[in-house]
Amino acid sequence: LLDEKGTRRAAEQGIHAEHITGFLTRVTGMDKLPQLILDILGNARSGPTGNVTVENVLVLRTTAPETLDFMLDTPALRRFLGARLGPMAVVARRDNIDALIEALTERGIEVEVVE
Repeated sequence: LLDEKGTRRAAEQGIHAEHITGFLTRVTGMDKLPQLILDILGNARSGPTGNVTVENVLVLRTTAPETLDFMLDTPALRRFLGARLGPMAVVARRDNIDALIEALTERGIEVEVVE
């Protein structure tokens, strides 16, 4: 198939966009290939423009920005946390969630777990 997956598979076999363009031009007898084909091959030539990571994480939400600030400023709590997602949300590590809940409770922060 002439799609992103197909052009990626072709590239893995040493067949690049220029080869495909030349082949299609030759077998179709067209002076210029349709723009859609050129766009698909152009994307294959340039490769990905960025990367993303998909993770299964817990999101910890606070009821006030000050609570999250306190948590991030407290080393004993911060070690359980990941990236800040906003003024009142942060990623929480799954592997130590029980320890995080205990540490929050010890500091007077009530925890509600929603599943």
